Amino acid sequence: MALTAALKPSGPLTTTRCGFCICDSSARTSSGLRRAFTQTALSTVAKADATSTSATSGKGAAAAACAGALVNNPLPQQRGDAVVGRRALLASAGAALLATQPLVANAKLSELADPTLSKDEFYAKLAERKEAERVAALPINQLKRSRDQFNTASKLLESEEYNTLRDVISDTTGRGLTTVLKEGRFAGSKEREVVNALRKTVYDVDNYAYSKQEVPGANAFSGYCADGVVPRETGGCKLKPKADKAPLLAKLKEASTIYDKLVKLCETL
Repeated sequence: MALTAALKPSGPLTTTRCGFCICDSSARTSSGLRRAFTQTALSTVAKADATSTSATSGKGAAAAACAGALVNNPLPQQRGDAVVGRRALLASAGAALLATQPLVANAKLSELADPTLSKDEFYAKLAERKEAERVAALPINQLKRSRDQFNTASKLLESEEYNTLRDVISDTTGRGLTTVLKEGRFAGSKEREVVNALRKTVYDVDNYAYSKQEVPGANAFSGYCADGVVPRETGGCKLKPKADKAPLLAKLKEASTIYDKLVKLCETL
C-alpha cells in the first residue's frame, strides 16, 4: 500500500499491471519520467523491506524488478523506432561510403598528384588544366565534339546497333544541338536553315532504326533464325530479310557534310 500511494499519478492516465507495480503511460514516453519512476519505486521498496514481513518483501522485490525492466528494456514501440533509426543511419552511412570509394580498377593518377612536382610546377599544371577545361567548354568546341559523335552513326547502322544509333542521332541533332547553338549565339537564320536541312536528312535513318528496335525475345516465335544461325534443313528457321542500307548510308554521308557546313559557319561568327 505504501508503494501504491507513493506512485499514485497526479492526473488521468492509462495504466497497465506488470506483476505488482502500476505503470503510468506518461512514463512510457519519456526516459526522464522512467528514471524518476524507478528511483521512487526503489526508495519505497527499501523502506517497505525494512518494516514489512517476508511476503511484503517478496512484493517489494517484484516491484523493483518491474521498475528496472522499464528502464533497461524500452517498450516495443520505442524499441522498434530505435532499431529503425539505427538501420536507416547505417544504410545511409554505407551508401555514402560506397559513393566515396574510388574505382580502383579504372583509377588513373592525375599528373597533379605527382609527388616530385614543385609548388610552382603544381600551380602551373593546375592553370593549364583549368584553361583546357575552359576551352573545351566553349560552344564551338562542343559543336565539334557533337559532329565527331555523329560521324559514328554509319558504323552503328552497318552493325545494326539501332538503339545506340537512335541515341546518337537524338543527342547530336536534337535538343542538345539547339542548346549549344543558343549558348554560342549561333541561332541566326543561316544556322537555322542548315540545322533544319540536317534534321530532314537524318529523319529517314532515325525512322528506319526505330522500326528495327525490338523487345528482347519478341522474335522467339517468329520463325526467323537467331543472329549467326544458318538453317541446315527444310522446315527450319528462316533467315531474316536483309534491308538495303545503301540509301541510308548515303543519307548519313550527306548529313555529315551538312554538319561540317554548320561547324564552319559557326566558326566564322
